[in-house]
Amino acid sequence: MAGFIYASADNNWDVLSTLVTKCRSWSDSSGRCSVDLAVDSDQTGTITVGTVNVNTPLPKSDFRGLMVAQLYFTQTGWGVAQVFTDNAGLELLIGLLMASVAAGWVVMDARQRGKPILHVVQFFLVFTWGVSVPVYLVWTWGLRGVGWLLLHTIGLFAALNSGFVITSLFVNGLM
Repeated sequence: MAGFIYASADNNWDVLSTLVTKCRSWSDSSGRCSVDLAVDSDQTGTITVGTVNVNTPLPKSDFRGLMVAQLYFTQTGWGVAQVFTDNAGLELLIGLLMASVAAGWVVMDARQRGKPILHVVQFFLVFTWGVSVPVYLVWTWGLRGVGWLLLHTIGLFAALNSGFVITSLFVNGLM
């Protein structure tokens, strides 16, 4: 996209700020825009004209809500699976899926907050997710993190039990 800006400013930072702000509103899907710029930087009537290409960063995708939904879906599936089998391999698979989704949520939340987690630490998050996710929530979110932790602990427990109870009622012919 292209646009035109006329700026009369004492400070080049004002011009740059105007340029970036306008460019964000004009940018195409790739985050690029081209702006024809006319600047009267010394306010004497001398205008410098030129074209400036600006790459504005696109907002980062936020899939944290989908990851939380995946946690609940997996937990409910675990409850359903408990009715049909006691297969240790299936429990391991569901446990690894829960761990990777929870660790992925932590990594994504840290990235959204502008404090990405090192790749080495991300690897260990998968194996320590039962402790590291609550610690991360309380450490980064404070008192709100405690509230979210309690809410999701109760919610995940309810999802597991609802999957188990409803499936066992259907299987045993009580519904």
